[in-house]
Amino acid sequence: MRSAWMVCLIAGCGFTGPGLPTGDDPGGAGVDGGGTASANCDAHGTGIKLCLSFEGNTVHDLAVPSHPPAIAQGLISILRLASHAATLDGNSRIRFDESHDFDVPDLTVGLWAYPDHGRQSGSFTLLDNHVQYTLSYEQDQHIQCVIGGQSVRSDNPLPDGWHHVACRYNAGKKDLRVFVDGDTAGCGQGPGPIPAGGRAGVAVGASFDGTSFQNNFIGSLDTVHLYATALSDMAICNDAGKSSCSNNSCSDGDGGGGGHGR
Repeated sequence: MRSAWMVCLIAGCGFTGPGLPTGDDPGGAGVDGGGTASANCDAHGTGIKLCLSFEGNTVHDLAVPSHPPAIAQGLISILRLASHAATLDGNSRIRFDESHDFDVPDLTVGLWAYPDHGRQSGSFTLLDNHVQYTLSYEQDQHIQCVIGGQSVRSDNPLPDGWHHVACRYNAGKKDLRVFVDGDTAGCGQGPGPIPAGGRAGVAVGASFDGTSFQNNFIGSLDTVHLYATALSDMAICNDAGKSSCSNNSCSDGDGGGGGHGR
């Protein structure tokens, strides 16, 4: 186990973050029997549009071309494995201005999350491109991905600790899937092409409708990736720090819109 220590970088702020993750890092990532989780942000990944790295009290996009955050405030830096992660609370704000880079033909969103469900009173948004696509941690501890109003949820609640969660959508196949720690966790059918009508940019750790932040995530985040491609099962498995994952639980396009099944 590696110790995770927290450093408040907002001088005199009196900011109190969630009571996590203190003490031992939970298995490096909450992955049972998996490999060591990589906290590195691969800026050269295929089709990558956001490649977020947390350091100090801000966030950096390492993708090329990069997108500087329009706002990044209320973050507490923590050390997870060999990199910095960020702890957020209800007052944290991370948002990137609207860009055509975020209007994607296919989609993979992947990130490491440690939700503080003890402080949860509703849905926690992990990443949101308003009216286009959203990845969230729901009040019942399930992971949900929404593409243009069509949703799929993980079959099982997310256990305590660090976990890699991902949403993948192949628009041509209308194949919408959720992954937890590299394993297929739920699948359904999407609407076809991903909508491109959003004008609010991309928010991380909250949803943003162009006016206000809502559904603020409380917990810790690390290594946030947004791709304009539907990554392979193995690529998502590798991002979860594993060399072998369970991806035989549903067939392409299984389930209906808003449904989930295995």
